[in-house]
Amino acid sequence: MKKKDLDFVAIAPNIYDAHSPKERCSISSLKKIYKYVIIILENLKNI
Repeated sequence: MKKKDLDFVAIAPNIYDAHSPKERCSISSLKKIYKYVIIILENLKNI
């Protein structure tokens, strides 16, 4: 959901059974998030 006065953004891979002994995450979604973070950092470097 987009908000006009948003102060932060949270991104994360798909996580299942968070904070439990069965916690795990989707490797495919982790790869996508990693790519996005790299793009964000590269763009911040150019500011």
